[in-house]
Amino acid sequence: MATIEFRINIIDLPDQNGSGTVIPHSFIIINNGAGFVQGYGFAPATPGDPMGPGHIYPDTDHPYDFSSGPIQISDAQYNNIASFINASIQKPPYSEMGSDSNGTYLSQVH
Repeated sequence: MATIEFRINIIDLPDQNGSGTVIPHSFIIINNGAGFVQGYGFAPATPGDPMGPGHIYPDTDHPYDFSSGPIQISDAQYNNIASFINASIQKPPYSEMGSDSNGTYLSQVH
């Protein structure tokens, strides 16, 4: 049976006050149930430039701290998810990342 898994990697970076700031990175892993497993992550298209076009990267083996574990989905759900990912690879969403007045990092994809 097909599955989807959500993984989160936590990166601790110093904020503008020198304190630690947690920046989570999330990844989707899809498995068609017949041996094809592929992971995807989203990041700015230009490394280090968090404002602008995004890019969806194949990223099956990225290290992670937390996982939902595989969640069973139907073949139709798998096909819809795979189609959406492939369409988004062709026309990636826009990425915005910044910080609020407390130095907390915020991210938005649209």
